[in-house]
Amino acid sequence: MIWITAVAVFAAICIAALRQELTVRDYSLTTKKLSSVIRLALIADLHDVWYGENQQELIDAIAARDPHLVLFAGDIIDGKRPYDATKQLMAALGRKYQCFFVTGNHEHRTGNVGNIKNMLRSLGVKVLSGDAEYVTTGGGLIKICGLDDPEESRFSRAKGAYAANRKNRIHTLMTAADEDVFTVLLTHRPEWAREYSAAGFDLVTAGHAHGGQVRLPGIINGLYAPNQGLFPKYAGGSFKLGKTTMIVSRGLSRGRIPRVFNPPELVVIELRPGA
Repeated sequence: MIWITAVAVFAAICIAALRQELTVRDYSLTTKKLSSVIRLALIADLHDVWYGENQQELIDAIAARDPHLVLFAGDIIDGKRPYDATKQLMAALGRKYQCFFVTGNHEHRTGNVGNIKNMLRSLGVKVLSGDAEYVTTGGGLIKICGLDDPEESRFSRAKGAYAANRKNRIHTLMTAADEDVFTVLLTHRPEWAREYSAAGFDLVTAGHAHGGQVRLPGIINGLYAPNQGLFPKYAGGSFKLGKTTMIVSRGLSRGRIPRVFNPPELVVIELRPGA
């Protein structure tokens, strides 16, 4: 009898550990720079995965939170053409919301990033590549800055191009934050946290780390993340970096590599007025 109970408990733990259903993770920030609530939906690392027929599961989850803006933090595409899952999602969201997109490393790895950007623009998504837009929404004004992923330079074969590109992008960031307007940086990579904080952004939204792939809640936040290595500091969650808050999505990709105690997530951030 004891061994039956032990097997049942083990099976339950395994089911919970390998859960792949979509989850929604909510965060809230208070700022004196806003006079009304603004909600942001953050989508990262979809890797062209489907969530129900016509992406309806993900679309419905977003609609249930009624965001003012939808932010795409890169790696939405995974190198497979014709990107049907991405097209379906972007077309639906682009018709209903103000949507902003920045590239991740996987968009660049397709070798087709220019056409991808044009496709997204045609679907009503605004592509940010080192530039920014002031957006009035929900009765408030915020500034959205977008950092194009530096992965493109790794394919140029030019010695030092990657480091130089990174330096140039960070230099651009240093002049992007606005002291009077709530400023959001949309980026793919969380590992540049120090530079983001130094640039003075109010909020940084990122992905890339996939939640560290394997989590042990209360013990380790993640096992491994690209460009951070073992036990990544910024695997997923909310991090306070001086006056900057960085929120890292654990991403939406599922299926290829097991996620352990790390279900795919849609992130919703509510910006609230206050001291």
